[in-house]
Amino acid sequence: MCVTGAMCHKLHMMLWNGLMHLAPSIKVIHKEKVRNMQAVEIVRIICKGVIWNDPQNQQLLKKAFFKAATLGISKFVQEIIAAYKGSVYWEDENKHTIFHVAVLHRRAEVFDLIYSSTFKSNWLGSNDNIRNNILHFGGSWYRQVKWQVQHCRCSGSWNGSRQ
Repeated sequence: MCVTGAMCHKLHMMLWNGLMHLAPSIKVIHKEKVRNMQAVEIVRIICKGVIWNDPQNQQLLKKAFFKAATLGISKFVQEIIAAYKGSVYWEDENKHTIFHVAVLHRRAEVFDLIYSSTFKSNWLGSNDNIRNNILHFGGSWYRQVKWQVQHCRCSGSWNGSRQ
């Protein structure tokens, strides 16, 4: 147990420096972790400074929110939801909620984050512009994967002669 915060920080840095000298690949992991922590901190600062009932602010953050969900950046999505609970009800131009986007783009981290929340019951039955719901997205993905697997088996086993 560390006596002071400064002493604990110094021991932590000594440990990381030692590990980075022993295994240089750890240095890359450490840099990535630091960048991730810094990005999350920037999102927190932005969220604290936002006036959430301003439609222009919501529109700007909504665009970033949906882009993060599309790319699977769950930490960003998590921070926006933590700062503004109403963000889970935002819809894109196709009437997709963040939950729809996570399923549509196969982003398990974002889906799990949202699914574990208390808001999930509202999305399961909601439809987009063409009346698709979450189950349609999941079902179309299953059919697509099934077809790709079958196609892969057929083309991979065909060598000009039947076996």
